[in-house]
Amino acid sequence: MRFRWLLLLSSSLTFSLFSLAAQARELLFWQYDRNQNRLEFTTDVGVQPTAQLISNPTRLVIDLPGINVGGPSTNQRLSGAIREVRVGQFERQTTRIVVELAPGYTIDPQQVKFRGISPNQWTVQLPQPYRGSLPVLPNPAPPSLPPAQPPTRTQSPPPRPTIPRSNPTIPRSNPGIRRQGFQINRNGFFVSTDGG
Repeated sequence: MRFRWLLLLSSSLTFSLFSLAAQARELLFWQYDRNQNRLEFTTDVGVQPTAQLISNPTRLVIDLPGINVGGPSTNQRLSGAIREVRVGQFERQTTRIVVELAPGYTIDPQQVKFRGISPNQWTVQLPQPYRGSLPVLPNPAPPSLPPAQPPTRTQSPPPRPTIPRSNPTIPRSNPGIRRQGFQINRNGFFVSTDGG
């Protein structure tokens, strides 16, 4: 009888340990190579990273869903256009890697290149930072209508309101720039453009 309980207990412990190991899903390694302007990271399981460019301060945010940091938050302070790279636990099951740029610098988000060496090993090639700010495209204001006129007692139909064809208060945007996407999140917003 004791042998049965001992066998049952050891089986339960073994199953629990395997379950914990399967849930670990950790970031094993990360490194930013300033000479190559490249970020590398490895996880113990496959991951599909997501990225966005956020302003104030300008930073590239890379999320690794389903991955834990596996230790304390770390950072690598730098000088030049890229100020710092830091890694931390953003949400319970999401590791966040942040590449923060120095004030006055930005990067073209369309030029950020992710390369999966394997499902759990990735490189992120960053474009050369440049002086400037994130493009902010104004939302066009709705056309204004002329003020309503009091009704007249004539039999003629009321005048139709005219809608101006252009609004001089709305700045004309560069015809070479097209807005491709707009994304709002808890840290700000991201506008993806093409051209310029």
